Amino acid sequence: MDDEDTLALVQTVQEEGIATLILFELVLSASLSYRDRLLVPDFRLDILAMPDQEANDQFRFIICDLQKLVQHMKIPEPVITKEGVRATALEALAICLRRMVYPQRWIDMAAMFGRAPSTLCHIFYFVVEHLDKTFADLLYFDADRITKNLDRYCRAIAAKTPNYMRAFGDLSMGP
Repeated sequence: MDDEDTLALVQTVQEEGIATLILFELVLSASLSYRDRLLVPDFRLDILAMPDQEANDQFRFIICDLQKLVQHMKIPEPVITKEGVRATALEALAICLRRMVYPQRWIDMAAMFGRAPSTLCHIFYFVVEHLDKTFADLLYFDADRITKNLDRYCRAIAAKTPNYMRAFGDLSMGP
């Protein structure tokens, strides 16, 4: 390889380097999509520091009741989802309750809890699956108990609301 070939090779490399730098500059300065610009606040919600009135507004329970619910619902401490997300049991319950109190997008909840939307989703479903697994016998229809007492339940409803059938009609017969 002579000097001219070496010079041509160096020029080509420099031109490609400049082209690469220009490409990087264009890519980095391009406007990002909404999802790429998502900013999650750098804090965690301190539920224990909340006034009871605010906790009641946000979760429908005051702080001491939230702590009792964590115990009675047997939510593990710490919560570790299958995706590896970690949270305190109280925070996990608060995320679940907040989602049920006021259905909103995960991205809207991110500002309140200081967590990414996907993380909130993982924590919520962990709590729901935990409750389903732990309390399935209480959550599903108990056919044996209900069918034995069905006549008694119907009489109790009829005694409390004698005009019930006239107001709403018989479901089997129509209005």
